[in-house]
Amino acid sequence: MPKTFSSHEREVIKTAMHNTVLELLKKKSVRQITVDDITKGANIAKGSFYSFHKTREEFLWETIKADERAMYDKISQILSEDMVDRRETAKKLFTAYLSLNAALLYISDADYEYIVRKIPPERLQESRADGENIYSMILTHFGHEPSMMNIEILAHLVAVVRISLGSDISSSGDVRNKALELLKDFIADYLDKGGG
Repeated sequence: MPKTFSSHEREVIKTAMHNTVLELLKKKSVRQITVDDITKGANIAKGSFYSFHKTREEFLWETIKADERAMYDKISQILSEDMVDRRETAKKLFTAYLSLNAALLYISDADYEYIVRKIPPERLQESRADGENIYSMILTHFGHEPSMMNIEILAHLVAVVRISLGSDISSSGDVRNKALELLKDFIADYLDKGGG
């Protein structure tokens, strides 16, 4: 029988499991991460994992969504500030996207699709709506029409950043940082054109 935990212990364990997955995602694919890996990192028994989540995929999904919510909160904060310089605001958004140690930045498209297949459709729809809402807010803030086409364009630009971060291309940190700076400038230019 799994041990019962106090609410404080549950929060500490959830944080430890979350942080463990973030570290593991930097080294392994989603399919390679086991419940044993997660529980070892959180210093709990394997059986205790199931008092928190029904499946490994459910936990991985919750980890991704928690990071996504933190990113959306940071973006919302930036959008609530007065925009003095449009390009600098766009760069702040990009930096916020990259500065968080987001699980999504380390997950390949194939691994993401794998997790998505395991999640109930209604939860996926909620997630999709959240993403469309934040992209719509960004576009509106910069004077773009928040049409589905513009939302998808922005989503694709963000996906390019995610792909470049997860790329296996052998390069130095300097090369990668320069590539990210160029992408930051490109996205800032796109948003700065507001409605154009």
